[in-house]
Amino acid sequence: MQLESELRINNLTQVNVGTFMHSTVIESFLNKAQDLTTRKYIELYDKEPQARIYLGRLIEGVKLTTGNVMTATDATRTGAVMFNVPASLWWPVFEQVKLTHTATSTVKLARVKEVTGTHAELNWENPFKKPYEDMVWRTETGRVAATGGFKVFQLMIPTGYTFLEYILDYVKHPADIVISSNTATVLDEGVHNELVDLAVELIIDTYNLRKQPNK
Repeated sequence: MQLESELRINNLTQVNVGTFMHSTVIESFLNKAQDLTTRKYIELYDKEPQARIYLGRLIEGVKLTTGNVMTATDATRTGAVMFNVPASLWWPVFEQVKLTHTATSTVKLARVKEVTGTHAELNWENPFKKPYEDMVWRTETGRVAATGGFKVFQLMIPTGYTFLEYILDYVKHPADIVISSNTATVLDEGVHNELVDLAVELIIDTYNLRKQPNK
């Protein structure tokens, strides 16, 4: 990717980038391009099947059960459960909670809705908006577990139900591109050209290089 970036810059400008730009500089722009490209396809994940292919190597899943619940006193509301979620988590793409009805033991699969703490505070007692048997609320508390390196999610369970299981599929943060160790992007090959093009554009704009074809 370093060589490809240099070649494209040289073709677009009259500057031989290899003579003044250290590989670590190109590396930093490739990583910025990787970040922006990943964000782009996260936004398109539910709209375009191709986005799911491009991010395929970044998708991971975890199943959290009652054994993973943090201590009850950590929860901010009665019936809520809190979890350490993987530090690699960037963006949830699928969430489902298995509940059981406290009185009848009927098992339900509920969708998950992300809400803010303010929304939860204002609407927790609203019978038309509060969590119900088909919808669990999730907030991110911003707290980090004592062991470090984790985010904390809180699931707010509807009245009359007990938590059983939380299924979470997510996009993880991609590892950095490292030229010195030949560590390439883990994004699908289908976006490699797009990533390099974006890195080149960022370099040209940052250094005000002239966009003229070589003669």
